[in-house]
Amino acid sequence: MVANVGGRPKHKYISKLAIDIADFHNFRVKRGFSEVTYKGSLRSLDAYYAKKYPDLEVLTREAVLAWISDQNSAVDVLAINSIAIRQFAEYLHAMGKEAYILPAAFLPRSKRMTPYIFSDAEIKALFYAIDTMPISANNAFEHHVAPILFRLMYTCGLRPNEAYDLTTESVNVETGEIFLKHTKGHKERIVVMSDDMLVLYKDYLKKLAIYMPRATYAFPFKKDIPFNGDQATYILRKCWAHANSHVPAQELPCIRPYDLRHRFASAVLSKWVSEGCDINAKLPYLRTYMGHDDIALTAYYIHLIPDNIVKAGGVNWNKLNDILPEVVL
Repeated sequence: MVANVGGRPKHKYISKLAIDIADFHNFRVKRGFSEVTYKGSLRSLDAYYAKKYPDLEVLTREAVLAWISDQNSAVDVLAINSIAIRQFAEYLHAMGKEAYILPAAFLPRSKRMTPYIFSDAEIKALFYAIDTMPISANNAFEHHVAPILFRLMYTCGLRPNEAYDLTTESVNVETGEIFLKHTKGHKERIVVMSDDMLVLYKDYLKKLAIYMPRATYAFPFKKDIPFNGDQATYILRKCWAHANSHVPAQELPCIRPYDLRHRFASAVLSKWVSEGCDINAKLPYLRTYMGHDDIALTAYYIHLIPDNIVKAGGVNWNKLNDILPEVVL
């Protein structure tokens, strides 16, 4: 049995759960979730059941635990797979079908990442390393993608997944407007590139048109497949290490693409504070721009800007403390 997602021959499933898996994937995509989030998990699940449980038509406890326990994957991959099969089972239940739902206790607890805020010197050195990265033997276009992809996250404050999922049609190259559809919380919003960023992006598009004519994604890894978090994180950390070659590897702070968004927010707030602006009045604007549901998420960044800037004034701490619960970004 072969099932396709959305009628396209893009993701083929072969187990007896093929139709259910394809329907679940299609359901998520139609709800605005990224098409690639669980792609690897669902392919692995399907292939495993096709081989080990060829007659499996109901997602049983034995089958679920067998797939989880038989994996030789890294902890983060195991976490994604556990969440994927739990959500798949919940979907089957919602459709009125029998399925064993992996207990929440099996799911790994999310680790809170401490944001790393780059200094001016560090961000300059990092982008120099990104701009001068050598051509990859595995991806001949990677050295063109990375400088624009990471600059877009940094200068526009995009979430990494918003940048990865960006399509060429989502950007107005005349105005620099970026229409973000697949966002956290599924709320559409528009951000605008600076004039300098737009010039760089237009130049990049000319190269992309030669390398991959009619590309769907603005930052493709391969045809119709966008860059993902693993690939971007690997490149960013490699460039970070190169930019700090004088620092022992064990002493180098661990960074991730999301830190470019953190740097954007802290830089905006630092500028407002240094100009003596009323931060409490300004926060709603930054909240809307960054797509935060709760203003506490935006206000959290004030704790990340340098103390000497905060002490310069412009921050009503009594008012801010009322909206600053502990948050996870």
